[in-house]
Amino acid sequence: MKRYRGLIVAVILVLGLGGTGYGSDPSRVVVDQWEIPFLNAWTGPAAGYGILCDYFQKTAVEEINAAGGIAGKPLVMKPCDTSMDPTRSASCMKQAMDESLIVLGPMTSLAAQICAPVAARAEVFCLPPICGVETIQSARPWAVALQTPNKVRARFTLKTWFDMYPDIGSVVMLGVPKVAQWKALGVQQERYCEERGIKVLDDIDVAAGGVDYASVVIRALKARPDAIILRVFPPDTVRLVSELENRGFKDKGKIFAHSSADSPEMYTMSAQSGGVMNGVHIGAFSRALNNDSYRKLLAGMKKMKGQENANKLMWGDTFYVSTYMIKEAIEKTGVTGDPDKRKAERAMLKDYINSVKDFDSRIWGRISAQPDGSFNLPLYFGVIENNQLKYLKSSKD
Repeated sequence: MKRYRGLIVAVILVLGLGGTGYGSDPSRVVVDQWEIPFLNAWTGPAAGYGILCDYFQKTAVEEINAAGGIAGKPLVMKPCDTSMDPTRSASCMKQAMDESLIVLGPMTSLAAQICAPVAARAEVFCLPPICGVETIQSARPWAVALQTPNKVRARFTLKTWFDMYPDIGSVVMLGVPKVAQWKALGVQQERYCEERGIKVLDDIDVAAGGVDYASVVIRALKARPDAIILRVFPPDTVRLVSELENRGFKDKGKIFAHSSADSPEMYTMSAQSGGVMNGVHIGAFSRALNNDSYRKLLAGMKKMKGQENANKLMWGDTFYVSTYMIKEAIEKTGVTGDPDKRKAERAMLKDYINSVKDFDSRIWGRISAQPDGSFNLPLYFGVIENNQLKYLKSSKD
């Protein structure tokens, strides 16, 4: 009897912890191919990010299929363009969750804010990796984000910055509230400023892709802030910093740009503008790593238009990691794709990804899921010098 109980415990551990005994049996799979919906933004204000996400996701699929697919079956992604539009986002998710085991995306936080709760009500797990942890809280545990919570991000970056400039007593923020992730970050940044005794004089809505930034900058400078905080797209970041400089704000060390600006496009535009971003502090998205997968991805990324000067991965690499995470979840749980088992198998994938530990991301090292739906990724803070990022501090230092 004791031996029998031990066998039961062993089976439970194998199934619950993702052992290979069940999941490694491809004969259980009933589908000819794994069709996974991919919700991204190929058009609209976030298209620049979407194109990067598409590259990284496609690269992961190519690698996976070249190595034999998932449990012996090829992986096929079914794209749907949300275009950072609420109506299109909802339509994409409705199509995605009809027959799918799991959904990759949406890419933008606006789309995730709409789609994740819809998927959760239908008990379909979605993986919008860069949408922001706060954005998917109403959909927990049917969604996760491969991000660090905004509260942690705001505290680390602003503390590092304010410690460098103890004379900062007031700030003006410039952001794009339409991007839910950045709006949530702004709330946390304001709370930390209040905690530090730093007054937020204004939080200005910057129209994404606007042509005339003069009125925005005039309003910002009229408040006479000690420092400026930016949460905008890369081109807008460069144009706003240029306008701030032209209108007399000379101490660029007292301008802080969120990691949304940390892109090859921003550094290229800075160089073309005579180094306008030099001296600005930035919350970096990541840093260059030295491994084969990373170097291969970076080489491919540099072949893309506008990414020729890239010296590290960003944004879309999260979709590369997420695609491999879906592969592992399918194989380790042993889901079959059987329509009659879809409800149970969706739950199995949800449970696996919510509890995954020491997942081999292939490019970031090993990462683990956290109870709030985030992952334990490091944060970085740096300054722009010679139109390149100089790292100053990591949250893991």
